[in-house]
Amino acid sequence: MKKLFISTIMVFLFALTMVFATAPTVTTNCGSSATVGTVYNCTVTATDSDGTIASYGFTANPTGMTISAAGVIAWTPAISQIGSNTFTVKVVDNASESTTSSVIVSVDGTDAEDLVKNIDDLQDTVDGLKDDYDDIENDVEDEIDNYQQAVEDDDSGDKRDAEDNLDDLSDDLDDLKDDVDDSSDDWDDLKNDYDDLDSGDFDDSDLDRSDVKHDLNDVDDDIQGLYDDITCLKYEIKYKETNCDALTDDGSESSDSSSSSSSYESSSTSSGTSSTTTTSTGSTASTGSSSTGSTATTTATTPSESVEVITSTSTGSIGSSIPSYAKTTATVTPTTSSSSTSWTGVGLLALLGVLLLVVIVMMVVVLVRKKN
Repeated sequence: MKKLFISTIMVFLFALTMVFATAPTVTTNCGSSATVGTVYNCTVTATDSDGTIASYGFTANPTGMTISAAGVIAWTPAISQIGSNTFTVKVVDNASESTTSSVIVSVDGTDAEDLVKNIDDLQDTVDGLKDDYDDIENDVEDEIDNYQQAVEDDDSGDKRDAEDNLDDLSDDLDDLKDDVDDSSDDWDDLKNDYDDLDSGDFDDSDLDRSDVKHDLNDVDDDIQGLYDDITCLKYEIKYKETNCDALTDDGSESSDSSSSSSSYESSSTSSGTSSTTTTSTGSTASTGSSSTGSTATTTATTPSESVEVITSTSTGSIGSSIPSYAKTTATVTPTTSSSSTSWTGVGLLALLGVLLLVVIVMMVVVLVRKKN
């Protein structure tokens, strides 16, 4: 009976404890503001007058926010979390009593929003440069057609006009290249801004509205494409042809470029000898013609000349190498061909001359002796 009484008292006291158990008291030092890309830290402190704290957790929290067993909160806001964010902490004691506490954090995204806007603006600028390039490309194709027609018609005036127009378009390309260089510098600055903002804590899934990282790469691709296009078009202007595909990726001419490119002929006369030189895409072939005679030797010589050679260089401030093409000067070594007549006829004439001279001398000697 005594044991039953003690058990009843214990059950009553336990029930009384459960009825009058108190939930934990929760306080935090969590701030109300955060910045994109910057770590946000705070601590939740909980006490329980009639027990111990069993766990810390969330009932709601932004993506990426964590809380430790000691109540330490850590979070690095992403670009997608700009604005108001609410998290609710739940603390549970050993009696399963719990307390929740909510905090509203405003994430400052001024730098991130400016970055996105600046990337959009740069993309618009590059798109405008691409349009400018398309206009110049169309004009170049027209002037190359005009030049080739003038060559066919042997119209020196139209040919000169086309060459002048192509020179002007080449200057326009130089100006466009400068603008592309400026955009490349802007791209470098934005990339650095992104890296600073990123701090290594972002991945592509963190980005909203537009994928900033991919947008940067798109601008980069467009800029590199413009570098290549400008180089190609400068090549076409130089050789008066629309055959930029003859260039390989490293800037040298492909093996079939000479067969597909346009050729122009010029003739010159030197010392009575006519020579014809055919130039095709920077390569030179020469032929000489000579007249032959019984006693004459004629030599045809191709004069030495300097030609421009396109070599590949690496330019630009963007990650990958951008093919560009620099001009150097090389001297073509003169070639000489000669032909001579047979010396057989000349030898016979010389022998006859010697014999005639001997006969004359002998006749003179005979006459002198008779006189004496």
